[in-house]
Amino acid sequence: MSDAVQGAVGKALRAARESRGMSVEDAATRLRLMHRQIDAMESEDFSSLGQPVFARGFVRNYARLLGLDPEPLLAGMAGAPEDAAPVAHVAAPAPAHWLTSPWILMLMLGTLLAVALPIALYWWLNSDAGEEVHVTSNVLPVPAEPRPVAAPTHAPLPAAQPPAATATAPFVAETALKTPAAA
Repeated sequence: MSDAVQGAVGKALRAARESRGMSVEDAATRLRLMHRQIDAMESEDFSSLGQPVFARGFVRNYARLLGLDPEPLLAGMAGAPEDAAPVAHVAAPAPAHWLTSPWILMLMLGTLLAVALPIALYWWLNSDAGEEVHVTSNVLPVPAEPRPVAAPTHAPLPAAQPPAATATAPFVAETALKTPAAA
């Protein structure tokens, strides 16, 4: 494009602003831009506005504020596309099934472990319940058949025992059971 057409963008914006009686500060405040950005648009310094897409957006909003049609101004800017780019419509992807989410799968696996692990541990610890239980104690087992008792070879005990001897009688009876009889 020629410089005359490009210079028309900044001049058109400035002329429209001045015809409305608006100062640069008023325009900057209403557009929420800085004073230097308004000056850059009116002086055709679009490169100081950043990327071309931002510069085009600033010019479009400034033209709308001033009541101008933005399309002829955007076409007059440097780097304006000759033809509008075709828009390709892409179909939205199919929604994913909820079971394919890794977070859901991890939650389900954790729940399964939290339930199955205590059950398996309980089953394992109680699996030997059918086996015999071995209890150890200090009591000697009673023989199945009574043994014949030999006749005493020593003198019989006196019939009367003092009262102190009765306290030791269970001990004597217990030791008599534990010691084998002499043959």
